[in-house]
Amino acid sequence: MKASMLELDETIGLEVDGVVLRLRLCAARRGLPPVLIIQGGPGLPLLNEAPRFRSRLSLEDDYTVAYWDQRGCGPAAREAADTVRLGRLLDDLCRVLRYLHARTGTKVALLGISIGGTLAIQAAARELELVSKVVAISPDLDAAASDDYAYRILNDRSIKRRDKRMAASLRRLGPPPYTSPSRFQQRLGLLANEGSIERDRKFGRIVAAHVTSLVRCYGLAGAASALRNSMAVQARLLPALAELRLFDSWPETTVPLHLVFGEDDILTPPSTVETATRLLKPDDSLVVLPRAGHMVHFDRPEAVKGILSV
Repeated sequence: MKASMLELDETIGLEVDGVVLRLRLCAARRGLPPVLIIQGGPGLPLLNEAPRFRSRLSLEDDYTVAYWDQRGCGPAAREAADTVRLGRLLDDLCRVLRYLHARTGTKVALLGISIGGTLAIQAAARELELVSKVVAISPDLDAAASDDYAYRILNDRSIKRRDKRMAASLRRLGPPPYTSPSRFQQRLGLLANEGSIERDRKFGRIVAAHVTSLVRCYGLAGAASALRNSMAVQARLLPALAELRLFDSWPETTVPLHLVFGEDDILTPPSTVETATRLLKPDDSLVVLPRAGHMVHFDRPEAVKGILSV
């Protein structure tokens, strides 16, 4: 959907504890039910991804879509990135959720990606009366199990293929945890080139598309700030994310929870799927979609739209 076809396309600044959170609301027509997209990362902005979401999922045809740049992301001031921690991101999400509920007068669907999916599950437990459903794409549920499994699979593949370049990259990377931006991004490159992030996009293409989207959305100076902030947020969050295990304190939600994983995503070990399945309520669901990596919403957009509409 082109921007010119949107009846609603508004960017607002929502002040939370002295930090301005940027929120872009898009819809084909006014009065559509709201869905809030919670980006993964960590440290990735989302407003720059709005054109790709529109192109791939066209959620604006059926929803008022809220794209949210999390604290410290995008062209935010350096000081905002310095305030980031996991608990504060959850607080921010609940504040944005309350704003959307008050503005639209109806419950909000949450579409969370990776760590954004984790936050969405937690927010639904905290704000029970404001959420209609949660669709969590590849949520981080057991970081240590995920990291260990992915490292083992990468090693197995390098040995099976006798891939000396990949083996050398894995030696430089070393085993988890990955608590620094440099090692985290090195691992991301290996995963992307295996089709584990997006099925048909290698790391170089992902990076080039990301930088281009930043420049188009924020301008050259804003893109530079967004890249700087991404590193700063990762440096603050990665140590905590490496220890994250949501299974130890599973949030009690009353709204439908839909967990969506990609079959090609080696960040999702079978043990995570098995444990999560045992925790689901009768109205919940869990699906592992073929022909999809970590970014299931881009690899299988129609399937994700169908799950969101349930």
